[in-house]
Formats: sequence, structure tokens, C-alpha cells
Amino acid sequence: MLRVLFAGLLLAAPGCSSSSSRADTTPTKEEPVAPGVVRVKTASVAFLETKEWKDEPAPVHFRLPARVVFRDGALANVGTPVPGRVSQVHVSLGQKVERNEPLFTVKSPDAASARASLTATRAALEAARTNAERAGRMVERGVGSQREKLDADLRVAELEAELARARTTVSFVGGGGGADVVVRSPIAGTVVVRDATVGASVTADGATLIGVGDPADIWVEADVFERDLPALSLGQSAQVVLPSNPTPLSGKVQSIGAVLRTDLRSAPVRVALDEPSTELRPGMFGSVEIRAMSKVGLLPTTAVLIRDGREMVVFVKRDQATFQRRAVQVGSTHSGSVQVLSGLEVGEHVVVRGALLLDGALDQVL
Repeated sequence: MLRVLFAGLLLAAPGCSSSSSRADTTPTKEEPVAPGVVRVKTASVAFLETKEWKDEPAPVHFRLPARVVFRDGALANVGTPVPGRVSQVHVSLGQKVERNEPLFTVKSPDAASARASLTATRAALEAARTNAERAGRMVERGVGSQREKLDADLRVAELEAELARARTTVSFVGGGGGADVVVRSPIAGTVVVRDATVGASVTADGATLIGVGDPADIWVEADVFERDLPALSLGQSAQVVLPSNPTPLSGKVQSIGAVLRTDLRSAPVRVALDEPSTELRPGMFGSVEIRAMSKVGLLPTTAVLIRDGREMVVFVKRDQATFQRRAVQVGSTHSGSVQVLSGLEVGEHVVVRGALLLDGALDQVL
């Protein structure tokens, strides 16, 4: 269809009334003079547009899907340190809490056992210290043996080590007494998750029972593909667009993930807003627009064609009416432009409009 359209345009050109003129403006068919080389009629050159290849950094525009998330450290997912059963929940969803404020209470036999062990060890240590003091006095008076004093001192050392272990165990259990374990908030914020219910059996597997976060301490996170990461850097300006907020929000790139997510071959890029917005909530979806500089030169996507379904090619101008097909390696696309990684020399002129008319057997899918 492109060739038919091209023919019609040529036949309708001014001054094409004679047979000789018609011959000069015959629709362009490929006239291969060498493999990959096409020569066109002089009158048809006007339908082609070329651009000089410079291979220099060029501005690119990223538009990335994004979501609002808590900053690192702004969300605390709290579970139970010991297995047991929830006996009381002290907070409700959306409630503001202070640091160390009680969240929920768990009754745990393990906690009761640990606390009982601590109490027993303390009592045994006091008795052992008393015995060691008595053995020392007896040795000083000459009525006791040195062996008894050494045994008493060794028993004190053993119980002091046992007391330290018991205290550590109880410190992990948390506050409370007996079988009750009172779990407290590690940060100040708002209750954003409440999965603890009275009577529920819980285990110390790390599952979140109460989530506490600061909704004002957020940033916007976008996933950037591996091939686009080199164009991004810390401090670049960004615009955050959300369906719930018609006015774009300004921000800057705060961090670029150092590890790729293997399933998507992408890394998280986080944008910090210049001014906090009360309209944002963690979990919102939107987009991030970042303007950066490409490390390599760009061509319009209309310049790059597909050959045999896999090879990327462009047409390079050799003279006024002769064009050569050239294989190129391309990178990522950005708003109608594509990175060209190799295959062109600086100063060459590449067909950027009408390339498909030079070889109808090629495809344009970029």
C-alpha cells in the first residue's frame, strides 16, 4: 500500500504532463546496484529526510509506573517474640501511637518459663555467693579447706553466667509478668495494619500482627529496567503524577537500587518530594517523569527498521540518490527516539523519514 501511495504522490507532482516527465517520476522501486544498496529516482529524493549522526549525549524522557511507599525505617512490622495466644489488643486501625506504647498482649507458657528460670537463677546465685563468703571466712580462720572455697567460687561463676543467659532470654520475651508478654511499638506513628485478634494463636515466625508507620514519611518508588539505569543519577529532577492529584509534584531522585530484581530485570528508583503532601498515601499508584541525558546518540524510531524479524537496520546516504542498508545495535527507546549503540560513523547521514519506502520487505515496529 505504501508503494501505491508513493506512486500516487509522484504522479500528482507539478509539471508531470509529458511522457518523458512521467518516466522521471515513476514510483520508486528498489534498484539494487549492490547487496544492501538502493538507488532512487532523483524526483523521489524529496520524499526522504536524512539526519546527520553525531553520537553525542542527548536529552531523554522517562515515564515510569510508580507507587507511593514508606521510607526506609518509617514502617515497623511488629510480630510476637514468643509463641502463645493473643489475650488483648490495645490499639485500633488508624490510631496514632507513641514509641513504647502497648500494641497487644500475648499469654505465653514460654515467657512464664523464662521468667521463672530467671527468678530461680537469681535465688541460686544469692545462695552460692553466701556459701562462697562463708567458705572464704573458714579458710581465713584455718578451719576450712582451699578446695571447698574453690568449689564455692566456681559455683558462683557458673550461676552468674546462667543469670546473664536468663536475663537475655527474658529481654527477648518483652515486658510483662508471668505468662503475659506486652508487645510495644518501636516507633511513633499510625497503626496501618491490625491483624492481631483476641484469642488467636500466634507463633514467633516474623508474621506481622500490628504495623505502625508514619504516613508523612514517604517517597515514590519506580521500577527502572536494567538498560535504562545508566542514564539516571542521584539528584535528577522528577515529576510525580497521581490520578488523585491533578497537579504534578516535584521531587528528586533520592536513591537508585544497587541490586536488580531478577524477575523483571529492573531496579527500584526512589524519588523524594521537594515538599511533603498530605494528599499522598502509601499504596497509591501513579507515574514518575524523569528528564535525563542519554549516554549515547539517539535516532527517531522511524529511522530503524526490522529485517527478517530480528536484525535492526537503517539506511545511510551515500550520494544524492543512493542509500546503503546498515545493520545497527540499538538500546532503549525514549519518547519516539531510540539509542544507537553501534553501526554508524559520526558525520554519516541516516534516513529518518521514508526509510520504509526504500525497502518494502522490511518492517517498522519500534
